[in-house]
Amino acid sequence: MSLRMALLGLLASRGPSSGYALTRDFAGSLSHVWAARHSQVYPELARMFEAGLIGVEDTGPRGRKRYYVTGSGREELRCWLTGVEPSRTVRSEVALRAFLLPTLGPEVAAGLARAEERFHRERAEEIGRLRDLASAGGGSGFGAYAAELGVRLSAATAEWARWAAEQLEADARAEAAAATTPAEDEPDHASDGHAARTPPDRTSPARTAPDSTAGDSAASCADPNPRAPQAPSAPADRAPNDAAPPARTRAPGAPPPPA
Repeated sequence: MSLRMALLGLLASRGPSSGYALTRDFAGSLSHVWAARHSQVYPELARMFEAGLIGVEDTGPRGRKRYYVTGSGREELRCWLTGVEPSRTVRSEVALRAFLLPTLGPEVAAGLARAEERFHRERAEEIGRLRDLASAGGGSGFGAYAAELGVRLSAATAEWARWAAEQLEADARAEAAAATTPAEDEPDHASDGHAARTPPDRTSPARTAPDSTAGDSAASCADPNPRAPQAPSAPADRAPNDAAPPARTRAPGAPPPPA
């Protein structure tokens, strides 16, 4: 539908034109607004002629036709401009690429952002020249308002691309600095009051291991054949020759001695 309205608008504003001239307009100024190829323009002109929206003024050399807009075509254009809500659906590859930039490294993404900045600055300048041509003579000619919109959109997109590139370039520098910074040394334990450990002298003779059998009997269960307890020794204050008198023995059957 938008291609049909663009063709009606061109014929209404510029007068009768051939299909070739209309195709050239789409390749020039209208390419910044609505792109259309030769294979799309001619079939649509044929459908518009059948619908009575355009007519054929005359046929030139080699069968070239010159089309003009009819009254029905003008009314169709007016109704579309005033009574149809334009589509607000956004399908922008530039916006989609901006959404997906974080999937790349910052250095690569910054290069893409710089390329977008250059493209849109050049585009703003190109559309600005077309705007000046459309506004020549002190009036606002056909396409002047659209050209001004294109200049402002392109300039805004270029400014966004510059900002994005600067952000990504800063991220790339930060990553490069982090990659070249040496790792911190381990802390010196001797400086915090703890003496450094001296590694053992592996050249000194090996220590003799204790006899593993010395404490086996003490650590094992109790001796199954314990010895009888020893009689208490004599007091320490008794002289060596002051031996205790031998105990008296009693013959079998003798009466006990008197008390």
